[in-house]
Amino acid sequence: MRFEQAVIAFLVEGKKPTSTDVIIPNDSCHPKEHKVAAIRYLHNRMVSYQLAPENLEKERNTILQILNNNKYDTSILQALDTKKGNKHREEKTKWAKFTYTGRETRAVTKVFRNTNVKVTFGTDNSIEKLLITRHEHTRNRYDNSGIYQLTCLRAV
Repeated sequence: MRFEQAVIAFLVEGKKPTSTDVIIPNDSCHPKEHKVAAIRYLHNRMVSYQLAPENLEKERNTILQILNNNKYDTSILQALDTKKGNKHREEKTKWAKFTYTGRETRAVTKVFRNTNVKVTFGTDNSIEKLLITRHEHTRNRYDNSGIYQLTCLRAV
C-alpha cells in the first residue's frame, strides 16, 4: 500500500511466487464448481480492491497466466467480468450433495435441473483417506499364544 497525493493506491502483493499458479488444473477429475472457485476468488479479489489502472492490468495478466498454466480457456475471466451480481433469493433453497466420481455423477444429477433443488458436489479424497491404510486382519489360529494338542490318527 502506498500513499500517492492523499489517495491510497493498492497493489496486490504478498503471493508467494512458488504457489502463484497452484489451482486445480482444468483436466483434473474434480467438479467444475471446485475448479472455478479459485478463478472466481482471484477475479473477486482483483475487482474488489481499488487498484490503480497499471496494477489492475498487472493483476489481470497474472490471472491470465495462471489460467493458461492450468489449461483453462482465458475467456473465463471475461465471462466473470460481464456476469451480473448474485440474484436475491426470497425462498430458502434446498440442496442435495453428491460425491463427485466423474461424468456419471453429472448424468445422475440432471434429474434435479427443473426442480427447486440445487445440486452441490463433494469429493471423497481426503488427506485422512490417503494416509491411513486399512489392513484386513486374517486370523491364523496358530498365531495365538497358548498350548496346543495334536492328535495322531494312527497309533504307533
